[in-house]
Amino acid sequence: YLALRPAHQERLVKIFALTEFGVQRPVTTFVRPMHPGRLLESAAHAARFVALIPFERHRSVGEGAAEAWSSLHSFLCRRRGDAAEHALLLCSLLLGFGLDAYVAVGTDAQGGHLWVVTRSSPQRTVFWESLSGQRTVHDMGAADDSARAAHYRTVGCVFNHESFYANCQGDDSVAACVFDLENRARWKAMEVGLLRALTPLPTPPLVAAALPPPHAAEEQLEKELRALLERHREPLGLGTFWDDKLCTLLAPALAAYEAERVHGAAFGSDDFQQGIKRHVPEGHIFKGFPQLFSSASAEAVLFGLLKSSVALDVVQARGDQVRHAVRVKVVNYAEDVRAVWVMVAVKYKAAPRQ
Repeated sequence: YLALRPAHQERLVKIFALTEFGVQRPVTTFVRPMHPGRLLESAAHAARFVALIPFERHRSVGEGAAEAWSSLHSFLCRRRGDAAEHALLLCSLLLGFGLDAYVAVGTDAQGGHLWVVTRSSPQRTVFWESLSGQRTVHDMGAADDSARAAHYRTVGCVFNHESFYANCQGDDSVAACVFDLENRARWKAMEVGLLRALTPLPTPPLVAAALPPPHAAEEQLEKELRALLERHREPLGLGTFWDDKLCTLLAPALAAYEAERVHGAAFGSDDFQQGIKRHVPEGHIFKGFPQLFSSASAEAVLFGLLKSSVALDVVQARGDQVRHAVRVKVVNYAEDVRAVWVMVAVKYKAAPRQ
């Protein structure tokens, strides 16, 4: 491969990776099809589950022996990891859903990076960003190819549990890359029989969440947040009055936010807007601020909210007929991974114009 073109010396073709135990293993042994059973409904839910696992930066892709990859078992036990662990887990889950999935090693706008590629045809592939769950289509025949406009820059190789391909194309940029992996003029393949004979790293089954039921967690967090918000406003000389109906009207918005993260499209946002318009009287102002958390700790949520000037403006709102609302939506996934959406809102009478 290196003899084909001098430029190949500079490409990110990663054949081995260091495990957390200090052992060099072929990268293909880090991936294995994972069948989630009933714990994840679809490939889109798998991407959402992986994206919710907190990111923790390790060394960059391409930093040699110092760059270690954790096994899927270690990653799931810690429930945090770098882009490599996220991509390896997502690829394994997509393989379990029957997709033709590969981990891609290359660069993005920030430098070395790993993401996941699935193929429906040589000309049309989908890029899965494991850190966000976002999917972009890479269609060589389309004028508005979203992947070419995304932040991915180059690709050096792709692999899964039984194949490894090094990019031989003259231009390794994502914009010019054709993922016809069977084309030997474009991709240099490792011997399949050799790869299949390798012993993979242990791949544990996903474990169902042992968290409290979502509705109970939502009600408890809302109760605790109300108390904390009242305590926050009291030293400012502000009383706090709650609008229970407004709290209910916030629910469709939170459901739409989570649906958009899973499916890429929001459902129910129109219902939310219509409900707010009907509830907020003429001459009143409505403000709302949503935020996603991975913890249901009321103190951590309030601390995160108050970092935003918009949320702080809502929480410390002053005026006539001020009424507050807080709504929580909790979605539990496997391995005690959860999405905790919180929205704080306020309505009050607008000050008369001078």
